[in-house]
Amino acid sequence: MRFAWTMVGTLAVVLSACGGSGSHCEEPAGDAAAYLGFVLGKAWDYDVSVGAATLSGTVRIAQSADPEYVTGIDALKMEIRQNGILIATRWFQVDPERGLLFLGEQVIENSQQVDRRYLSPILLVPFPLEPKCSATPQSWSTASDIEGGGSENHLFSNLGKAAHTVPAGEIDAFHLVHRREIAGGPTFSYDEYFAPQRGWIEFELPDGNAWKLR
Repeated sequence: MRFAWTMVGTLAVVLSACGGSGSHCEEPAGDAAAYLGFVLGKAWDYDVSVGAATLSGTVRIAQSADPEYVTGIDALKMEIRQNGILIATRWFQVDPERGLLFLGEQVIENSQQVDRRYLSPILLVPFPLEPKCSATPQSWSTASDIEGGGSENHLFSNLGKAAHTVPAGEIDAFHLVHRREIAGGPTFSYDEYFAPQRGWIEFELPDGNAWKLR
């Protein structure tokens, strides 16, 4: 199915400081996909904590782009498996001007498949996240309607970059607190750790199940 997204939501990125008045600075050209760790064919292995048990998790981006999910966008299609069972498929876009955008997902929730397509892509990680000409973004948010009804607001707080330990070792990563507000419904909060060039070294799916890179 094809659909075209429109900017019906709002997007804000807040910096801790700005450059001096009248100063001129140009960000060096960079490869957004490489910095964000989102390229065709990339795969990650995780240990997944489910209660007292540790399961095996794999995340893989398809070898070729999916031009059918959003009209005019070569979306990255990601499959997420837990103990070999597909539990979520997600679609992303790497925008060199904005960063990593979340387009939508098919996910198992409460033993049922849920299709969720955002009419305004959700900014997950801005690019550049470590700019030369300004301060590191401290917070950002996107409000979006959902195809078929409903809306969500996604707010991120950047708690800074520090060494974080996962089964793969000690990795320098940004600690992002992701707050997901569902209109007329509950609010969820996730702790996510993003490492440049490597992607997410720790995230939650579903709520409370920690995926840690190994």
